[in-house]
Amino acid sequence: MSALLTAQLTHLAPIDILILVLYYVLVIFVGFYVKRATNTSEEFFLAGREMTAWIAGLSFVSAVGEGDNPQGAAIEGIRNGHRTGRHYA
Repeated sequence: MSALLTAQLTHLAPIDILILVLYYVLVIFVGFYVKRATNTSEEFFLAGREMTAWIAGLSFVSAVGEGDNPQGAAIEGIRNGHRTGRHYA
């Protein structure tokens, strides 16, 4: 059974590879584009001191609360043989 799952998970169709390449090119482009507007490391890490509280809060929640959820749910599903999910209140 595990050999069958491994064989299925290691095959990527050409469209999958294209999507991944386009995603990485977009991320690199955005990085170089934003780099021009940022002159110091303080501007980069503090967002020019222009980040509002609600944006900082959403960033914190997404980084801390949901950062491990997809991986953890997938591992639990593999171990227990069913779909699982964790919900944070």
